Order: sequence, then C-alpha cells, then structure tokens
Amino acid sequence: MRIRKSVLSGAAVAALTVCGAAFAQDNGYKQDSTPAEKAQTQVLNAEQQQGAVSSDAADDAAQQDYLRKLQTFEQQQQTYQQQRAHYDNEKARYDANHAVWRHRYDTAHWGARSYYGVSYEDSHLVRLSTLADPEYQLAFALVVGPEGNWIGKINDVDSNWGGHPERVQIAISDTRAVWVDPKELRYDLDEHIVVTNLTRDQLRGMPNTRIQSSSAY
Repeated sequence: MRIRKSVLSGAAVAALTVCGAAFAQDNGYKQDSTPAEKAQTQVLNAEQQQGAVSSDAADDAAQQDYLRKLQTFEQQQQTYQQQRAHYDNEKARYDANHAVWRHRYDTAHWGARSYYGVSYEDSHLVRLSTLADPEYQLAFALVVGPEGNWIGKINDVDSNWGGHPERVQIAISDTRAVWVDPKELRYDLDEHIVVTNLTRDQLRGMPNTRIQSSSAY
C-alpha cells in the first residue's frame, strides 16, 4: 500500500512538471495580439502621422505670415523714404528762397544802398492784385516810402478766396505792425521791393498790432 502511493505521487509530480513547462512555453515565448490591441496600435500610429502633418502645416502657415509681414514692412519703409525725400527737397527749396529774401533784406537794410530811386508812379511797378501768388511773392519784401527810404517790411498778407490780397501787414518795428490797403502799394518784381506813397510817420500813426519780435527786422 505504501509503495503504490509513492508511485502515484511520482507520476503526479511528473505530470504537473510537464504541464507547467507547456504552460510556461505558451505564455512566455509566444503570445498573439488580440484584434482590439491591433486596432488600438493602428489608431496610435495614425494619430502620430496626423500630428506630424499638422506640425508641418503650422510651420508653413507661420512662414507665410512672416513673409507677408516682411513685405508690408518693406513697403512702409519705401513709402517713408519717398516722403522723407520729398520733405527734404521742399525744405531745401524753402531754405534757398529764404536765403535769397534775407540777402535782399540785409543788402537794402544794412548795405550801401539805403535809397531806392523809383517812385510810386513808375510804370514798371505792378499792382498787388495782379500777382499770381502774393503771399509767396511779397514775403519779407522791403517797403520803401515816397522819399525812397526804407520804412518797413512785409510781415503778412491776407488774401480772399480768389487769391487776391485784401490787406497787407507791414512791420514798422521789431514788435509792431500795421495793416495797409493793397491799393496803397506797388511791387517791383525785379528788386522784390514794395513801394508806397505813405510816409513812415503815416504808418506809425495807424492802428498797430503787436507782433512777435524778430531779429530779421
């Protein structure tokens, strides 16, 4: 009886060993993926590929946006350079004209010729109403009285809608000026001088207004 139990026990141990080895072989070295796992793997791979495509598209969009902004900036720079060149040209023209006016003024005011030998009735003098641009043409012009002496300078011109002067302001000192009817004045186109029959005393007796002090007077 004892011998039979031993034999059976040995047989059972051998059977368990063989089954365990087979089980270990099936689970440790060979295991196929389930359909669900395969499907999940495909989904993950597809998402990864889609992410790569989206990233490339975003990079392209950012590059296009940068190029558009760069083009806009370059166009703005070109416009600015053109406007700056126009401003510089206009300023240079103004400075050149101003230099001419100042030279004429200084020559007549401080130069050797302090007397102007042309009378108000001389035929080559023109009425101010005939000037094409009186505000520009009369700017800083010297004003000469009936005795040929310098009595002031043009400080301002008020024109009507048609461009004709309605009144002319003559500076009679460095801080005072009077408004005069344009009919009282004539203009020498060649000499840039305004001639009047009004005397210095008559101008000073008119209602005057205070103007900004100018060293050019």
